[in-house]
Amino acid sequence: MTTLYLTEPYSVVRKDGDSLNVTIPANEKTGAEKRKVRVPLMKVEQVVVMGDSTVTTPALLALLEQNAEVCFCDYWGRFKGRLAPEVTKNVFVRTAQYRVHNEYRQRVDIARRFVRGKLHNQRTLLCGATAGWMIGAQ
Repeated sequence: MTTLYLTEPYSVVRKDGDSLNVTIPANEKTGAEKRKVRVPLMKVEQVVVMGDSTVTTPALLALLEQNAEVCFCDYWGRFKGRLAPEVTKNVFVRTAQYRVHNEYRQRVDIARRFVRGKLHNQRTLLCGATAGWMIGAQ
């Protein structure tokens, strides 16, 4: 599964059968010509809309039907909001997180594991980097 990024200003995404058609307008500044890209709908897990692009309602509904999320960002990539299907895999993860949060001992145990993992990864990174520098110095 892939993420479709809409980064070209004024791009338009339309549903066409089992595909999404992305129309990218001509760019007078760079001299780029108008382009059309066809993306199989079944391969899209998420769409990220950056800036001034349009996703038509039929395309949005088709994405939601296959449990794909649509994330909206401004021109600079700052998150503005998202459109998510009725049930996503994140719902089950969050439910489990809330359940663990309510149990003090489990919450502390998980926090302890996060800290141990972080320290282990830092140690591995630092020892590897030191070893690499020593080999390069020889």
